Amino acid sequence: MIQDMAKKSLISIQDFTKEEILHILDVAEEFEHNKSQTFLSDKVVACIFFEPSTRTRLSFETAANRLGARVIGFSDAANTSIRKGESLKDTIKMVSNYVDLIVMRHPLEGSARYASEVASVPVINAGDGANQHPTQTLLDLYTIKQTQGRLDHININMVGDLKYGRTVHSLLQAMSHFSPEFEFTAPDELKLPQEYRDFMDSKGIPYKETSDLREYLDSTDILYMTRIQQERFTDPVEYEKVKNVYSLNAYSVQKEKFQLNITYQSDTTGVYLRYIPEGKIAKTPLLRVMNLDRLNSQNQTGADGFFDFVEGYTVTASDGRIYFPVVEPFGSHLRKAIGNDALADKYVFQELYDSTRTVAQQTAEKNKFRLTGEYRASNANEIRLGAMNIPQGSVRVTAGGMTLVENSDYTVDYTLGVVTILNQSIIDAGTAISVNLESNTLYSMQRKTMMGLNFTYDFSQNFSFGGSIMHLSEKPLTSKVAMGDEPLSNTLWGVNASWKKESQWLTNMLDKLGTKAW
Repeated sequence: MIQDMAKKSLISIQDFTKEEILHILDVAEEFEHNKSQTFLSDKVVACIFFEPSTRTRLSFETAANRLGARVIGFSDAANTSIRKGESLKDTIKMVSNYVDLIVMRHPLEGSARYASEVASVPVINAGDGANQHPTQTLLDLYTIKQTQGRLDHININMVGDLKYGRTVHSLLQAMSHFSPEFEFTAPDELKLPQEYRDFMDSKGIPYKETSDLREYLDSTDILYMTRIQQERFTDPVEYEKVKNVYSLNAYSVQKEKFQLNITYQSDTTGVYLRYIPEGKIAKTPLLRVMNLDRLNSQNQTGADGFFDFVEGYTVTASDGRIYFPVVEPFGSHLRKAIGNDALADKYVFQELYDSTRTVAQQTAEKNKFRLTGEYRASNANEIRLGAMNIPQGSVRVTAGGMTLVENSDYTVDYTLGVVTILNQSIIDAGTAISVNLESNTLYSMQRKTMMGLNFTYDFSQNFSFGGSIMHLSEKPLTSKVAMGDEPLSNTLWGVNASWKKESQWLTNMLDKLGTKAW
């Protein structure tokens, strides 16, 4: 079976049969116990990523290295000939001449299939837009099998972005071999595409759809959570409708002294309250209503009145973003929490999600919610690198996967280790900024060597000859160095001689001089 699959591309999970999938999982289990193999020692693998990736790219590169292969490729298409107009077809054909396998990620749907058709070597799809992510699916299947002890008759509740979530599409098709049951939890804007509903209908797979996570949670074996990916939306207005993210316009937000409150302006007093004054959730803090206060200070279950600062779930400290763990927090979620449609109409701010931001802000009778708090962080346009005395030219800044230009988009204080963003449009857009650098930390690290030698040779009792030599070298540990820390290599040497002999004539002269002086 391995021979039959050796030259087979992996573009869609449907490219493999049930038996092939199970075989792959068995091989994966063997590799888990013996991670380092050498049967790819004579192979070269190209990892070509046309869109940003960290985990997927490093996973493939690590796997190839552990199997003995050599890895080439790129992670930024802007640094390739594509920038000069080279087509995807030409790129794939060119890369095929150098390698035995291509691993490709591309933002366009269908690009991986096209690459496999023009390449002369197998192609592995590491994600093509909102279409497929088959290798992630194989990992998901392996995880399900390891945790549940089986793949058959599993109930999976898929939550979040079901419309553009390529891992959802791939896993759905893969599980079709194993008689699953599905629940799909998503807002109307992100529901599963019709083609995948048709697929399940053709396979006789039962499924249910809801926008309330709690509805089918009791019957769930696997809860499959996905994030809403702004980069997959073709229409910015569509993204606005499902957004639940708020930017602080700051970076490196510190957990200490971080506070966040949600308040509502009372219609009667004009005072901002931390709760809605009537209905089923009257007097319940809005922070708790929005599922932002479910843990205490020890991250144990139990609300304590404070925002749950959970990295990657309610906040990303690096780019200063607050995430509500519910869809449409001030819209459909609040309506369900109130439980009375007549009363909910008074408080629910659905225009925030059904309209553009400008239109929503003009709805004065509903625009009464306010997020307040305090935090400690870097300025919105400043990123502190946590290092000083950084080598000139060693800082690389990207925003949304695109490389920025120094002294145009940003400046760097190499002494203090501070990057200042000059391009205001990047700040206003809230684009994630990444900084890579070579750091000399507080002091410049150098390798220093000093050696010396001294010798003396006595030719006779009265004559000797000697010499000394010393060598000093200083070499920085980094290839890029700050001014004043350049490599140094000096050698010093010298000779000396000694001769002595008794002279009666000289003695007599010195005696006469001494007598006259006296």
